[in-house]
Amino acid sequence: MPFVQTYLGKYATNELNKAYGTDITIKKLTITPFLSVKLGEILVRDHHKDTLFYIDRLNTSILDFKSLYDSGHPYLGDVVLDGLDCKLTQYKDEEGTNLDRFVDAFDDGSPSSGKFRMKATSMTVFRSRFRYTDYNIEKPQIIDFTQLNGLIEDFVIKGPNVYTNINKLSFKDSRGLFVENLQSKFTYTKSNILLEKVIATTQESEMIGKVELRYKREDFSDFNNKVIFDAEFDKAIIASNDLNY
Repeated sequence: MPFVQTYLGKYATNELNKAYGTDITIKKLTITPFLSVKLGEILVRDHHKDTLFYIDRLNTSILDFKSLYDSGHPYLGDVVLDGLDCKLTQYKDEEGTNLDRFVDAFDDGSPSSGKFRMKATSMTVFRSRFRYTDYNIEKPQIIDFTQLNGLIEDFVIKGPNVYTNINKLSFKDSRGLFVENLQSKFTYTKSNILLEKVIATTQESEMIGKVELRYKREDFSDFNNKVIFDAEFDKAIIASNDLNY
């Protein structure tokens, strides 16, 4: 019933925020008889009280209730994210992004938390958006992907590191380029972002290869000049329209 869902959402919110010092709001939470979990209207604010994540609807199943209860480490089955809005932000003169701060909250060294772990068998994303903004540079908006849809598998957060396999991802960039399909083995750490076995296609172009960004955390304050960008392509057929982009 709606009032029960609202109560469970508030209870889950309070427990998370109390345990980890986060700013999370969950409007609705439902656990079905088949042990699947449905969350509605999830808002995660960063340390500046701005949006880090908003998710209109999240459906999943919890594969290991004992691990979740004992250590707060969610091990999930297939996850469906509908209406995700992610705002990754590098604030001026700060070390690390707002996502780094959020992940660090789950790794404060206390016995109840330890190294944060999260696993998901797969994640299907619909009607979503991803933004990356750096307020240390003249033009802060670096990435703005809309119409984001896709499927990723074997998603793992291990401390500050993220690993996953991108099986299919499509999106439109703010400058008008529409990527019909992106496939890659993806890794994010404190020192690099690595996309291996990349296959990227647009309506007129195709690229196959490897892309890596290497950096120190403080380099994000001067992203365009200090972050090293390496790309190796086994195949690259790029239309003139995409070159102009």
